Amino acid sequence: MAGIQTTGSSSDGFGADTIRFGDSLTSQQTPILEAMLVQSATTQRHPFSHRTLLVSAHPMIVPEDAEGEHSTESENQVELQDEAKNKKLSIMILATIAIFLVIALIVGLSIGLLIPGSDENHHDDDATTTSTPADVTSGVPFTDDLDEANIEFIKNNNTSPQAKANRWITQDPYQNEMSMERKLLRFWLAVVYYATEGDHAWIHNHLWLEYGTNECDWYTSHPFPICDNDINRTFRVLNLTSNGLVGTMADEMAPSVRI
Repeated sequence: MAGIQTTGSSSDGFGADTIRFGDSLTSQQTPILEAMLVQSATTQRHPFSHRTLLVSAHPMIVPEDAEGEHSTESENQVELQDEAKNKKLSIMILATIAIFLVIALIVGLSIGLLIPGSDENHHDDDATTTSTPADVTSGVPFTDDLDEANIEFIKNNNTSPQAKANRWITQDPYQNEMSMERKLLRFWLAVVYYATEGDHAWIHNHLWLEYGTNECDWYTSHPFPICDNDINRTFRVLNLTSNGLVGTMADEMAPSVRI
């Protein structure tokens, strides 16, 4: 950088204290100059003639604490920029995680909707389907009050309606609370259910063979109550017309109780 320097007398008539532009300033000086106009003692006619105006200049030193303040301000700006970058990065990471969670939720719901539901085979939407009790090679009749033919079916033909009904009644957790007459009634109703494909063919089988429900509340095609409105709710009518029943009932399946 161009600086100023003092020179001695020169051929152009300026004195030893004349300031001229010359070499660069020293390392201890700054390019900040303070200039003063020095009026020459002798005023000449021409403004630019010998010794009309002299310029006296000297360098100004910048205090060290000013440089420190400038450095600290720069560091603060860098820190603020880094903090802004970190905050922006955190927001981007959180947004990415949220997007992945939404995508995972959508995929999970889609998979759940694509899984086919069970085939109700003409059953009521609110009907509870009772699965057939597990097959066994032989069975023990729940009572000896059955005739010999049905006892033989229970013991020797585990796929017969009588064997299925026997397994259902013996697995009833509430059977000990029932009279033998009521258990026989429920057994024969179960025989009818299994003999006519109640699990698969019936149009309506609401509450049939559901443990904990009264047989008076099982589905019926009858337009009037099928049980007496007394304390015992005595079963009176079995009406399943127009309900899709299939199959036949052998003579030995005839109930031994009055329905």
